[in-house]
Amino acid sequence: VRHVNALAPDQRLTFRREGLTIIYGDNGSGKSGYARILKKVCRARMSGRLEELVPDIHDAAPGTPSATIDYVIGGQNRTCNWQLGQAADNALSSINVFDSRTANVHVDDTNDLAYT
Repeated sequence: VRHVNALAPDQRLTFRREGLTIIYGDNGSGKSGYARILKKVCRARMSGRLEELVPDIHDAAPGTPSATIDYVIGGQNRTCNWQLGQAADNALSSINVFDSRTANVHVDDTNDLAYT
């Protein structure tokens, strides 16, 4: 991760290949920053209140928020070098991201269902 909130660069957030991953920590530890990246790169149902991904306000020369995402499909390792404003790898759209903000869309808003 680079230039996202005050997240330390070059840190790694690892998910299990199966099951559910829960991220928790103290206030200000970076949970929301990582969640914002995942909601931009993957799939997340958001209401009209879009969440902004912003660079570190304390950085003298802030750059564009970006992240390198390593993932595996069918036993093949893949990498997505994502930058804010650019589309991520289409394969990542099969991952759903849920947090308290996306949950509110399902609870508070009227939702249309489509199915095949």
